Amino acid sequence: MITKEEFGQWIETQTFKEKFYKFVQENQFEFEDYASFTADNWIDKLGSAGSAIYIQLNPKKTPLELLLNEFSAEIKTDFSVVDKLANNVFEEVVDRDVCMRGMANEILRRWLLRDSELDRKDIDRYIGLQAPSGGGKSKMMDYTGQIKGDIMDHADVAEVYMDVRSQLQLGGELTTDMREILNGEVAKLKKMMNESVYIPITFGGNTEVWRSEDPEQAISIRILHSYFIDKTKLSQSLSSDSFYSRLGRVGKFSIDASLAIIREHSKKESIFLLFDEIAKKGNAEQVTNCLRCVSPMMSKSLRDCCSRNHVIISSLEVSSITKCASEAGRHIHFVPLNRLSVEASLGLFWEYTKFAYVTHLIVTVGGHPRCLEALFGILKQYSNELGVWNYEMLFNKLLSGAAEHAIFYAY
Repeated sequence: MITKEEFGQWIETQTFKEKFYKFVQENQFEFEDYASFTADNWIDKLGSAGSAIYIQLNPKKTPLELLLNEFSAEIKTDFSVVDKLANNVFEEVVDRDVCMRGMANEILRRWLLRDSELDRKDIDRYIGLQAPSGGGKSKMMDYTGQIKGDIMDHADVAEVYMDVRSQLQLGGELTTDMREILNGEVAKLKKMMNESVYIPITFGGNTEVWRSEDPEQAISIRILHSYFIDKTKLSQSLSSDSFYSRLGRVGKFSIDASLAIIREHSKKESIFLLFDEIAKKGNAEQVTNCLRCVSPMMSKSLRDCCSRNHVIISSLEVSSITKCASEAGRHIHFVPLNRLSVEASLGLFWEYTKFAYVTHLIVTVGGHPRCLEALFGILKQYSNELGVWNYEMLFNKLLSGAAEHAIFYAY
């Protein structure tokens, strides 16, 4: 709202200022009194002059201002914190070098091909994280938003060079000079990613798609909720009517409008959309529509390093999502999340590997992340009894728990 001083300066320039001053003096109004008048109040008292005064006192707010005002009690105080999709037992991320190299290579590949004559769907590909249920997809999304540009430390410039050299009409072998050039491009991307906005959204958990939601609206509200809202300040989840109905007071947002508001607020251009569980509650047509909705955000200006956008999705399988993406006008570069190695798995359980039967079961589990987390929870809960337990007792305890499906997968 306009300040008292700003309004005073404006009214002095108006031909009806004496009429205004007389009205205020007769009624002994202070600025705070008449600043709250409605348009009808002003028009009733001062006619066309009143209408002009109301407009000056109530300048049209931008969508960002309206949103911040509506959710003032729930807005984040620290926007550097990226919402988490997963609630994992292990804070440490291990044995994901192959996955991070695959993601970094795809980001570098896309950057190097930005000006090539290839079809855009072959350049601006979605990055897909693929693993079975409980395989660590959501956690990898979280880790991407946590380490940001450091993921580019895993880029294999030689591998990417071999991938793009024919399209860019480069020489055969990777020379020392060319390696230095590529390392410079990696450094640019690392800086860009460190200055990017990371927005995790999901159709899993409490945020399943409502039957009344069209894909554009479903994605838009999740984008705004993820970026602006402090989850610890909300009494209800996104799947309730609270956020959706209150957002309706502000306006109806497209994906483009939502991203524009975030750019305006963050003063950053580059956005990474981390789209978890895209196929969780939808059929192939719905998934295709969702991918079609987010596709345009990767087609914005590609020449400026600071205006690069990426969409990273997760999926249980490859074939159907690949087909959906193709129908939506894009290709997907899938990066598999392999099971954790025995060495990495044992490293997470250093407190308990003094028990031989525990080590045996960790090896048996076969590196399935969710199953390992369930096992860790059991060991922590029954730590005082481990000295008298054996392999069969621990196995049965794990089998009867929440990770039963993961055990069968491990076999």
